[in-house]
Amino acid sequence: MIAATMALLAASCSKVEEKMESQIPDDALMVMKADVPKLVGNLGITVKDGKLVLPQRVVALIEQSGTKMDDIQENFSKLVNSGIDLEHSLYCFVPKTSASLLSNPQVVFMLPVKDEGKLQKILADEMKITLEEKDGLLMADNSGMTIAINDDILYIVGGAKDGAEQIRSLAKLEKNMNDNADIKSALASSSDLNLYIDSKQQKDIAKSMAVMQGGQQAVMAATLLDMWDVRSTAYHLSLDGGEWKLTCNNNFDKNSQFVNLVNSITDKPSADLLNIMPKAANSAVLSMSINGEGIYNLEIVKSLLSDAQNNPEVSKLVDILKSIKGPVTIGIASNSLQPNDISMALAIKCGKAKDLMDMYKQTIPASAYKIEGDEIVQPNLVGPFEGRLGVKGDVLYIKAGPNYADNMAGVSEANNIIGKSMVGLFASMNVNNKQVEITLDNEDLSESNLKLWVKQDGKKLGGLETLAALFETFQSLK
Repeated sequence: MIAATMALLAASCSKVEEKMESQIPDDALMVMKADVPKLVGNLGITVKDGKLVLPQRVVALIEQSGTKMDDIQENFSKLVNSGIDLEHSLYCFVPKTSASLLSNPQVVFMLPVKDEGKLQKILADEMKITLEEKDGLLMADNSGMTIAINDDILYIVGGAKDGAEQIRSLAKLEKNMNDNADIKSALASSSDLNLYIDSKQQKDIAKSMAVMQGGQQAVMAATLLDMWDVRSTAYHLSLDGGEWKLTCNNNFDKNSQFVNLVNSITDKPSADLLNIMPKAANSAVLSMSINGEGIYNLEIVKSLLSDAQNNPEVSKLVDILKSIKGPVTIGIASNSLQPNDISMALAIKCGKAKDLMDMYKQTIPASAYKIEGDEIVQPNLVGPFEGRLGVKGDVLYIKAGPNYADNMAGVSEANNIIGKSMVGLFASMNVNNKQVEITLDNEDLSESNLKLWVKQDGKKLGGLETLAALFETFQSLK
């Protein structure tokens, strides 16, 4: 019996969502799908005895802001009884006829309706909007928006000169989003919220706008946009397992010039320099692997340096640049988050690290530093902090601030992120019995993952509690 009920619900869900998807054009500039039941559940929102139940720390923050929970409960009750079907996904898209995603775009929202009578009543009572039938469409225009109900779907259209005609055209599409493999793939993800952007159309619009403005800057902008040969981009927000995770997927053109360019100026990721990065109760590391010779071989760099390469100092600098091959890593750490307790480090993997150190030494007066062992020591290099510059093999490093005993090499998650990412970030903060962790991994240009979680008493909070705990944490740092 339970299995049969679940099957009926799944079929119902599939049918109503298929109906909405069939009315999204295949050439839309942007499409969004929000899985409302899943999103609400993962945010930690529940309903008991017809009332909204929020995590206690979220309620405390709401009341602290001056908003009354009674007002929220009243609005929630109106939403639940509005006739909108909250058990299914909602959709939103920007049609191709919109000039841009950034400048007054046309936006079409589609929400499933389960009780048309209730919906009409709440529109009339709460928003003073009365729907009237016009050419077979139950609709109303209100402050630049067109609102309509047709075939169990609520349409809200903004930014269109003729919203009603826009809605009517959706039922006559020759091709819909299911004929576009990129849109279909983007919305097929099981994430709480999925967003598709036609990057190529957006690039062409932005390029046209830049050319119309004219001038050298516009030409440069158009040239840079030409390099960004991404066909489409998809974003997926997931709140499962007590974590906020945002994934970005780029679909590049075949034999992408941009991918080839980035591959030529980057090197294989490595976590080798984490043993130089300071570790404390609060630590962050950012790393990117560089191919200096690839950077030098860029036409724009060669052009800038061509006239100056007869200068011995410039020639030496070029040799140093070309010898950079591997990670450039920056770290910062603090136990107390106080201005006098901040340790910083920068490390570069460079075949001519010793030459770079010698060149740096020539740029500062002899009275401004001293030599201790193999290190150049500079008082007040960063604010009140003494700086130490040294070389270990093919690595140049600069350190400033307290010399903590620990380093980031022993942090497994940092090793995992930095060791596989073209651009990698690991940050961890411990404040008021709460641990916050943020990571960014980017193995290649096709996918990036940004992840955030907050733990208290060893347990991940998740959903709205995560945001509330973050707010509490940053408030306490003021």
